[in-house]
Amino acid sequence: EVAKSRGEQPEMAEPDEGKGSSLTSVSLDAEDNCSSGGPTYATTFATCGGGSGSGGPDLELGLAGAQKPAAIKSLRYYIMLLALLSPFIVTYSKTIINFAIIDMIDPNYSSRNKSNNKVSQMIATDPGTSNQTIHQDYFDLDNSCPVSDEVRARLKRELAKDEKLAIETKGEKFQWDTDKQGYLKSAYSIGHMLLQVVGGRLSEIYGPQFIMSLSACLIALCCLSAPFLASIHYYLLFGDLFFLGILGSFMTPSLITLISNWLTPGEKSLTMSFYLVSSRLGYAFSSLLCGLLIDAQLSWRYLFYSAGWISLVFGNLFFVCSRNQPHEHPLISQAELKYLASKNKLVREAMARRQADKLEQTELQTVVTSKGTGTGSANEDEHQTNDQNNSINKSTKQQHAKGRPAAPWRAILTNPPVWAFIVTKFCVKLMGDTVQIELPSYLKRVMHMESKYNGYINSANYVIFCISCVAVGTLAKWANKKRPFGWTKTTVRKVFQCTASFGVSLVLFGVAMSVCDEYTTLGLFMAMFFVTTFSTGGEAQLPLDLSERYAGTIHALGGTLAISGIIEPIMVGQFLLGHSADRSRWKNIWLGASAISFLGGLIFLLLGDAKIQPFDEIDAPGESGGSDKNKPAAKRNETTPNGHQQQEQQHHAGANSDGATKTVAVVEPTAPEEPATPS
Repeated sequence: EVAKSRGEQPEMAEPDEGKGSSLTSVSLDAEDNCSSGGPTYATTFATCGGGSGSGGPDLELGLAGAQKPAAIKSLRYYIMLLALLSPFIVTYSKTIINFAIIDMIDPNYSSRNKSNNKVSQMIATDPGTSNQTIHQDYFDLDNSCPVSDEVRARLKRELAKDEKLAIETKGEKFQWDTDKQGYLKSAYSIGHMLLQVVGGRLSEIYGPQFIMSLSACLIALCCLSAPFLASIHYYLLFGDLFFLGILGSFMTPSLITLISNWLTPGEKSLTMSFYLVSSRLGYAFSSLLCGLLIDAQLSWRYLFYSAGWISLVFGNLFFVCSRNQPHEHPLISQAELKYLASKNKLVREAMARRQADKLEQTELQTVVTSKGTGTGSANEDEHQTNDQNNSINKSTKQQHAKGRPAAPWRAILTNPPVWAFIVTKFCVKLMGDTVQIELPSYLKRVMHMESKYNGYINSANYVIFCISCVAVGTLAKWANKKRPFGWTKTTVRKVFQCTASFGVSLVLFGVAMSVCDEYTTLGLFMAMFFVTTFSTGGEAQLPLDLSERYAGTIHALGGTLAISGIIEPIMVGQFLLGHSADRSRWKNIWLGASAISFLGGLIFLLLGDAKIQPFDEIDAPGESGGSDKNKPAAKRNETTPNGHQQQEQQHHAGANSDGATKTVAVVEPTAPEEPATPS
């Protein structure tokens, strides 16, 4: 109504299930309150000047009628574009070992490679191997797809090339058996699993800027040193990859926290789609660069060097250009800050804490000034001033501590929607890892597809995923905003996730039942990559839906328990038992992946929820004893019988030895009074 009376077009906040508007406490006479020292900060924190704080501009935020600034003038979009490089770096640094190890291993040493070479030699030299025989050496081949004369000729050329390459690059080859290779591939996943929750909490407490920047720089150090460590000892490389996984576990939860701090609810949906696109581009870039290096006969070391330099540049650039909260950035405009404050609860609370700190410091400085004018020696006045300054610093630290509440672990770990997210993420990741890791082997061993075409097909799948991810993310944003057919946000999430899970399950079932037709198989896998993108409107959004305050922690919990990178190689190994070309065994693998995907969709359908959960409040029930000391300033204000609001600001200058209580300064809406002296 105020906006309409001023001739402005009000912009309503997007509906949030389970919660009412958080802007009802904005004073209608805010400008008068700011100038006259009138009502308490609770009614004016969003409209009075907030000062520069930690480098940001003064805040003059009348939230009524806040307008969305133009995209080209919105700083948050540039911050997000830079931050979305982090999934690319994490994925790239994770997958380079899978591609580099192909060129690192001496092909004449590994027992598994010997077996593969033996089968390849049979195909290349014996035309009768495509027929059923009783010889055990032909078992795998007889159960794979039929072998053509063209395949035999190609394998003969590849064998000659491998022998020549092994002689030319013998100094860079390692004699590691298949077990050691498997441990190296799992080292990253083991480290990545351990400290994701710690990384999420650190980013929520200390902010994502420092955590992401430091992690990126340390990732660069690990990648740049990996070739040197590999040349010294196998276990040094294993430890390097293990530590690389730990650092990666800090990056992703920190990005989720940054998204929660900087974006409005409607923008988070599309941003998560770009997060998945960036991650898949890391896969595509690593496979492409590996192919180029192999074709150019360059060393595998350049894979690690490229990842290291990219990560180092990103870490330094992100530290300089980003901030933890929008109001901390010196380049953000007041129009954008006003818009974010009207949409994002965390922005309003951060501004409230900063303004509360300033008010308390102003009062205590006034006390110091009044005491400094009294009689007494200069030394006594100096000591008294130092004591009061220490009191100010202590009070400021305690105010900041109020913005870092302990996570309500019991409420989070007993919450059914949180477990729906964890289980669904586990199923989605296990199914995805099975396809991404094993598809190249399946196409080469069973379908007898040439390596370069194998790479092209995988790249095409990632391109399809990236394009459809943006399209599906836009569709999810539209559905969440328009709510077609009367859907709630929870219904939108369930429709998208069930489409992904049940669709992938159906496609993998078709792969298991298909015959040896290349076009049918490739078409099914491309359809699977497309259907998978619907999870960007489902489980990928759930941490941001369930909690604004603990989104990073919830995402980290899901990532910690999604240990598919460790168990997937073991499971596939148990299915194959060394018969990597046996089509019947691969059929069981695809059927198992289909069942896992179906289970994830069913769990999400039954337990999934997209409402803000009760533990999102600072004092979750049963966690902090119901104390109100951690509640935002706007919620601690009380209304007196005569209608005036009061604000309690406690001065933590230290309790007396006799246990005296702390003095409370009450701000009335009348003329300013002399500040009370703390006990």
